[in-house]
Amino acid sequence: MLSLVVAGTSLAQPGGEAVIYDKPDFRGRNHTLRGETVNFEKIGFNDRTSSIRVVSGTWEFCTDANFQGSCRKFGPGEYRDLGHQGDRISSARLVGRHGHRARIELYEGRDYNGRSIGFDQTNTNLEKTGFNDKASSIVVEGGRWRLCSHAHGGGDCREYGPGRHHLPHELRSRVSSVYLQ
Repeated sequence: MLSLVVAGTSLAQPGGEAVIYDKPDFRGRNHTLRGETVNFEKIGFNDRTSSIRVVSGTWEFCTDANFQGSCRKFGPGEYRDLGHQGDRISSARLVGRHGHRARIELYEGRDYNGRSIGFDQTNTNLEKTGFNDKASSIVVEGGRWRLCSHAHGGGDCREYGPGRHHLPHELRSRVSSVYLQ
């Protein structure tokens, strides 16, 4: 089971806040969560959540009611597309208010699958990691990261904040350095 804890600045009330949407990219109907919801059927969102914006706290979203099934944790950030878990979520609860850390996970597969490697600090040359020119998608768990197509910050560079991102053509299978900003 994939578990993500994402960092960010808490902007809402101390208890935590997450907004769920029934379409990718924060479109369609939405509902704001401020506490545990044991069954999304009661709020008209059972198996309909396609994107999530976590304003504060760390939230656990599960595919079955009563926090059962496959569960993933999401911290502050924007999750535009939930991949395989999209349209399968049936319950959610706040599981943490702290634990902020900077981390990025690079995936070989376009949909956050396949071989992966994670970093919690800058790596100016991915050649020694065996992951040079391999990344197609990334999950930023915390912090702001700059990815570049050449070692030592050269070439085409893009910055990413918390969330799940498909890399654009300019960086797909071309990332050679990662920088924590």
